[in-house]
Amino acid sequence: MKLGEPGSPERNAGIPNFVEITQDWVSRAQEVLDAHAEPPRYLTRTLQRYVDDMRLFVDGLRPGPEDDADRALWTDSIGALGGPLTTCLDQGVELWQR
Repeated sequence: MKLGEPGSPERNAGIPNFVEITQDWVSRAQEVLDAHAEPPRYLTRTLQRYVDDMRLFVDGLRPGPEDDADRALWTDSIGALGGPLTTCLDQGVELWQR
């Protein structure tokens, strides 16, 4: 999240938009996960974990200094994203368009 340093005016001002676009993405991603809950389970489990982490992250995100829970959720979400990234790349599919 490139909004600036935790507690900075730039980051505080950018949080509402980040929350909005993340909640929109989580909603759309959840629909896809729900429609394709069949194998490979590794892909769906790790993507579900990432979606859940991002939902929890934005639900608790507030302007001001970053707290330990924010850092922990963000770090965990990045770890969870490794599953979908490697699974998709192994199939020649980019998870996000550039």
